[in-house]
Amino acid sequence: MRRYLKMGIRERIVNTAIKYNGMPFQGGSHKTLIDEFNKNRPDGWAMTYSANFCAACASAVAYLCGVGTSYPCSANVGVIVSKAKQMGIWVENDAYIPSAGDWIIYAWQDSGRGDNTTGASHVGIVVSADSKYINVFEFNIHNNHSTGYRRIAVNGRFIRGFVVPNFQSYGWIQDNRGWWFKNKDGSYYKACWQKLDGAWYYFNSDGYAANGWQQIEGKWYYFNSSCKMQTGWAYLNNRWFCLDPKDGFMYVNGVHKIDGKSYYFDADGVMCTGWVKVKDEWQYFNSDGSRVDKGIVKGDAVYIIKDGALVTDDKVTVEADKGGAISVV
Repeated sequence: MRRYLKMGIRERIVNTAIKYNGMPFQGGSHKTLIDEFNKNRPDGWAMTYSANFCAACASAVAYLCGVGTSYPCSANVGVIVSKAKQMGIWVENDAYIPSAGDWIIYAWQDSGRGDNTTGASHVGIVVSADSKYINVFEFNIHNNHSTGYRRIAVNGRFIRGFVVPNFQSYGWIQDNRGWWFKNKDGSYYKACWQKLDGAWYYFNSDGYAANGWQQIEGKWYYFNSSCKMQTGWAYLNNRWFCLDPKDGFMYVNGVHKIDGKSYYFDADGVMCTGWVKVKDEWQYFNSDGSRVDKGIVKGDAVYIIKDGALVTDDKVTVEADKGGAISVV
């Protein structure tokens, strides 16, 4: 049931970016990225959909992956270079071999003689690199509002430099999408259960910790505001539920024994009271949810219960104690 899967943050950045490969942005498919950029507004103003968006989209990918603070996010490539220098994550060396997830900065006015020091013009996300070539994914590639790949030689013309983010911080991280957990090696938990500091958490396919009610592999679980899986009794929205004390799944559709008493939970997991028909037998549950296993129930009539079920078409023996109280034998 409990699986352990991890994905490196750099792989996550690349995978998020290349989802947009081949999309003609003239149709507005870039708007989700611009919207994400505008939620954060690193430049203090909102980006328009019609502007050149290579830098804004690269920044949006960083925000979507929860590492916006690790990059010099901006809609202006020149500002990106300035911020990267201030952050200490700028490499001004055409011969540098970058890592996946780094940003490559171009300058189209490169004369081809020596290191390029002209004004920064464009940005791309490094997908992979070896000693000879760098594979890059870019937004607004060729300045025609499309996406795609570029292959450029190491120490090649038009390279202005590289942004090399530092992903050394680790642990719980919160961004505008929720909480996720970053390991010391930069990996994170994805589509799996994980026990941290004695509590169980579930991380979805995007790596975010579950919160509230979540259905996982056909069973319902409840995670509190700290994203911890809950067990035992839970009073939510004026209704009682019970979550398995070991595995945390919600009890549904039947009678469950808890601390020596029997309780009935319906298809929605709600604890029932009063009369409930269970497998063709009528059973009675007190106001606290516990079942009457033997005794007399008074209502508009008097009912006899034995072995947890309503007695019909049968005889039972009752006795009275010294105080006159009647009980079923």
